[in-house]
Amino acid sequence: MKKIFVIIDQPERDLSSLMFIFSNLLKLYKYRIILFSKDNLQKLELDAFKNSILICNYFRRNIFHYLFYLFYFKKTEIIIYDTEGVGGKDGYAILPQISKLKKYLNMINEYWLWGINLEKKLKKNLKFKNFYSVGCPRLDPSYLGLFKNKNKKNILITTNFPTLNPKYSKGIKHEFNEFKKLNDNPGINFIQELEDQKKLFVQYLKKILEIFKSENFILRPHPFEKLDFWISEFKSYKNVVIKNNIDIISELKSSKILIHRNDTSAIEAKFLNVKSLTMNWILKNNDFKIPIYASKRSKNFDEFKKNMILLLKNRNYKSDLKKIQNFYINPKKRDTIKNIIHQIINIRPKKREFNLNNIFLLIWLLLSKMNNFFNKKKSKKLINLKVIKREINKLNLQNLQIKKYKNYFYEIKYK
Repeated sequence: MKKIFVIIDQPERDLSSLMFIFSNLLKLYKYRIILFSKDNLQKLELDAFKNSILICNYFRRNIFHYLFYLFYFKKTEIIIYDTEGVGGKDGYAILPQISKLKKYLNMINEYWLWGINLEKKLKKNLKFKNFYSVGCPRLDPSYLGLFKNKNKKNILITTNFPTLNPKYSKGIKHEFNEFKKLNDNPGINFIQELEDQKKLFVQYLKKILEIFKSENFILRPHPFEKLDFWISEFKSYKNVVIKNNIDIISELKSSKILIHRNDTSAIEAKFLNVKSLTMNWILKNNDFKIPIYASKRSKNFDEFKKNMILLLKNRNYKSDLKKIQNFYINPKKRDTIKNIIHQIINIRPKKREFNLNNIFLLIWLLLSKMNNFFNKKKSKKLINLKVIKREINKLNLQNLQIKKYKNYFYEIKYK
């Protein structure tokens, strides 16, 4: 049976949807599905990948030496399923990133995208033609159907300031340097603008909590943010609970309204028929704008407050679904599970052609191996048996079982 290795980027955001979608391949009795965390790649036994398929979570330079080794020496077929999805002012943030690294696409069998807009744009701009829009995993109809409707009693607030309060990296400076690698012109005031927006966001949230004291609020920071800042800021407010170890779909199902700045959760809310409000007036010209078109927009806080009162009275509003959906799905191929099964079944082995770029990657790999040998620091385990079992129970997938497969690998099977 063919092994399919699936990298999980962030468990709270990605694990349940990817596990459910790829578990459907088990029905074909041709594949084994093995999950592991992106943070364990440097510690893995690479021999396990021989003649397998690797579903990689992004296309970035920091993992190219591993992809090179697996592609050329272990005959691994490599697919990028980009978990970044949609970003940038116009939704095409990954286009310049991929264009800058296009010489490394020779190691990639296929590049899976969320929406048809990016597929068309990339095929038009690059010679590499194996771009396919398969849909955002969290918006697959069957996956969304797993979550039962709940009593809508809460107002959900999502934040997205991971650059300012990173949970998994070395701090703001490190985050900014990483951002510069992905963006040719991040702007000298990028961090300050984020800081200013965060202050305004907190200021207006406190006003909302004071005005709507009888409402129950759930504040869910971005999965890559630390909780300490938000706990400190809102500890005196009795009508808000702060937590980020929750699945966004489950929380939206029990929410009357979503409040956000420019968060992708607004797109998920739209597909779940949950109303959302955006603090769009605090955004700058170069900020990510796509999610605000799924929400009720306001010119200032006073209008925001009035709009919130109307939405609590179940008043409808117009949103531009056509403008946003093509970034997240392929409307003609709506079923993400069917799309992925079709791509996996029809994947073709790629010809291995060695070039000068590979020499650099080979040296990089050897240096990385030496560094790992001398640096015995333990690798983080963002996913483990307990975390995966929790997701299986949450989705009520009792026909699935999880088994540890070598160190850091977890295989899902049918009972």
